[in-house]
Amino acid sequence: MPVLHRRAAAWHQAAGQVGQAIGHATAAGEFAQAGALIIGHWVQERRATVARWLQALPEEAVLADPSLAFVAAWTDGFSGAPKQQVDRWLAAVEDPAWEGALPDAISSLAFGAALARAALVFDDVGGAVRAARRALELAGTRPSRSRWMAQAALGQALYLRGQPAQARPPLEEVVQQLLPAAQPHAFVTALAILSLLADVEDDDRNATVLARRATEVAEAYGLGAEPLSGIVHLALGRALAPLGQLTKAETELRWALERFQIESMAIFRAPTLLLLASVQRDHGDLPGARSLLDQARALIEALADPGAMPALLERAQQELNRTQPGGPQLMAPLTERELAVLRLLPTRLSASEIGRELSVSVNTVRSQIQAIYRKLQVSTRTDAVDHARRLGLLTGTPSGP
Repeated sequence: MPVLHRRAAAWHQAAGQVGQAIGHATAAGEFAQAGALIIGHWVQERRATVARWLQALPEEAVLADPSLAFVAAWTDGFSGAPKQQVDRWLAAVEDPAWEGALPDAISSLAFGAALARAALVFDDVGGAVRAARRALELAGTRPSRSRWMAQAALGQALYLRGQPAQARPPLEEVVQQLLPAAQPHAFVTALAILSLLADVEDDDRNATVLARRATEVAEAYGLGAEPLSGIVHLALGRALAPLGQLTKAETELRWALERFQIESMAIFRAPTLLLLASVQRDHGDLPGARSLLDQARALIEALADPGAMPALLERAQQELNRTQPGGPQLMAPLTERELAVLRLLPTRLSASEIGRELSVSVNTVRSQIQAIYRKLQVSTRTDAVDHARRLGLLTGTPSGP
């Protein structure tokens, strides 16, 4: 039987039928041959397929081949394996003496280890940022699949750390230079995170366009069921909520939450829960919103380095506190830019002077003032300031009537 399996493996490999070749090589006990085929084809195949191939191999065979151990770390990390198991694979990857074949799309084992630690955030945002910077350094300055993957991971990690200005350039470069077919994982990640960044900047239209584009690419390349697609659903849900499409936004966010149940994506559950709480609040379900906030708080407190999540939690809690029955209420939450304008309304600055202070045009300031009036349900600057004070929106001012 081993002889027959070896012959079958050779025949299928020559015929370009990789899956069958790997299966027969494994059955013949030719683990090195099976491993070499996995290393050469892991990028092109679905994660579930690669995971199945790896599970058929003895653990010793994977640990003995640093390149195969990298594939196992990446595949298992996105399949729900605990951090301890992924770290065990990565310990085998970091072998400076290795001279064997490298996994497809990976420029070096050191780069692969850094990339895996950057993309598989688990509970450590700071660690992901450091690993991504190391991966980018090892990838070199010339455009390559390795560099694009590192840039996508860095942009994602910087977004999670609350540094949107630093996150944008590497992500934009990925979208501008990379063809989706060359590395769909990096391309979809970049689009989705750019959508989230656009939403932070109150660019609702661009946020929606980017999120829908990410959805299309994810589906086109078979990533719709992957944990990665959770970021896409998160981006689309966040883009739809400010447009008033609360039911659709909730559907997208719950899909995202389902994708984020694996340990390596735990960090993304926090913003998803916070956004769901916001949607529930806007639906008028305050108990449901409080429950979601409590879940988010418990998750964030358990993270080793939660990045920007505590700040997001505090903001969400403040917004919920302002929405209490019988007290002053907002028609909709104020954006960060609207809050910046609101803080200057108690002064004697004109709209033009506020614009210069915030480095925006006077038309932008006037538009934001009108949005503030609408959300506070007032018609004058004085009423806006008084109502904002009652809501506790102005720092250092009374929170009561």
